[in-house]
Amino acid sequence: MFDRITIVNVDGRIGDLHETQLALHYSATQMPGARCLLLSPTKPKKLLPLIEHIPIVPMGHLEYSLFVTYALHQFIDTEFALIVQNDGWVLNGASFLPEFFEYDYLGAPTGLADVLTPDGKKTFVRRFTWVQRMLESRQTPGFKINYSMNGGFSLRSKKFLQTPSQLGLEYRLRPPTVSRNRVSRYAMQWPSGDAWEDVYHCVINRDMSDKVGILFPPLSVGLKFAFEHLHPHLHEGMDISKIFGHHMGARRLTSLDPLTIRFTWLERELLTLGMEDVVFQTFKKLGYKLEFPPG
Repeated sequence: MFDRITIVNVDGRIGDLHETQLALHYSATQMPGARCLLLSPTKPKKLLPLIEHIPIVPMGHLEYSLFVTYALHQFIDTEFALIVQNDGWVLNGASFLPEFFEYDYLGAPTGLADVLTPDGKKTFVRRFTWVQRMLESRQTPGFKINYSMNGGFSLRSKKFLQTPSQLGLEYRLRPPTVSRNRVSRYAMQWPSGDAWEDVYHCVINRDMSDKVGILFPPLSVGLKFAFEHLHPHLHEGMDISKIFGHHMGARRLTSLDPLTIRFTWLERELLTLGMEDVVFQTFKKLGYKLEFPPG
């Protein structure tokens, strides 16, 4: 089954990318038969088993989005690609469902979405506020929500990867703002997620994807595939340990023996997200050691 998939990471940073390699290698051990690729500027001095390296030029986040959108398909010979990053990897290979192959793009539901109302109004929302809108309007004709599915851990068909290049689709960006990020450095920010390729494909360019026959999964299937943040109305009653994978920027795989996740946020910061305590319990159930920054 897994021979239909290439596990791949595209990382524009120079270095050995130890955490990225761990995520790739561990995912490959969970998916016997899958090919495993690392595309990065320099070949690691110590390349972990199961990983093939392909050199690319250094790149930043925006170039990454363009590379994945227009160039990644050239390196994928299988029917599907599973994108893995240093903050998202396979948790339970036994939880992969054959029905995942029925869709062209699967990723964890995120808090970002376009809410489309029957009067034609479109509103971009954050922080999972689309969930309550969905619950309130389930029986409303013409009401639709295009939510973003995380791309940092995502399964994509070869058709999905090839479509932007084959159709010559333009990647359009609205003007950014400039603001401080979490480490107090000024950076360009796109308020509606234009520069994030997952938001672009799932939300901003969703109409075009629908027109050319790209199939996105129903929410019930996406929830089984991966999680980023948990939401009580989405994940209540689920056994999170049986979800196939995960992604979230604050979680990093730093060791395989013992399995160790190092969080880049303080524990008290993470707990403000809502259900992160359930995430902690899930990782412990799966045998992970959890580490947090001091403070």
